[in-house]
Amino acid sequence: MIKLKTTLSITLACISFICFAQEKMSIERLYFTGGKNIGSFSFKTSSGEKDKNLQWKMGNALGASMGIKLKEKQTVKAGLLYYETGSGSSFLEEKIDWQFNYMQLNVSYLYRLLEKGNFNLRAGALLGYDYLLKAEQSIGTVRYDLKELKSIKSFDFSVEPLAEANFKLSDISSIGIEYRFKRGFNQLEEKDADESAYNIGHKLLINLSITLK
Repeated sequence: MIKLKTTLSITLACISFICFAQEKMSIERLYFTGGKNIGSFSFKTSSGEKDKNLQWKMGNALGASMGIKLKEKQTVKAGLLYYETGSGSSFLEEKIDWQFNYMQLNVSYLYRLLEKGNFNLRAGALLGYDYLLKAEQSIGTVRYDLKELKSIKSFDFSVEPLAEANFKLSDISSIGIEYRFKRGFNQLEEKDADESAYNIGHKLLINLSITLK
């Protein structure tokens, strides 16, 4: 669960980001986003073998973005997204759990593929820079702060394909569902150069948008 303090901090960060951007750019639409992230790791041992025992972990996602129309069918969005990810496994009957929280700054390009009445379908790609807010590992009942131990890199970045379907509610508001797939480009671990671990995940988000013009 997202704690109240975390939720307020994310909300204030998103509002500040949008207010700053509104002064600098000609923003046509605001998007408020909430949903789920289903994450895990793509992990290979020093011998190149994949770890097939890693589990998927579901977490929350919350953010906001702004949209700028380029042409009739093209839109660019920029925003912030807080999301929770991680994974689970076991070793010698001990349960192992990873919990990572990120704040993502992203820019995306969308192209409208279909429009019928109040419905439209868009697809595109997102460029994301993710800053690590929290990284914990639990082995049995013992918990380690990986961020404090500096064993996990403090940022990740990715190019994420995405698709969204939107339905117009009124002249100024719309609701939509969005899917994103992430495969991080940055090796997560700081020291284990012989191994490789990367973030992977599926995001399913609900967008409520408001037209400003």
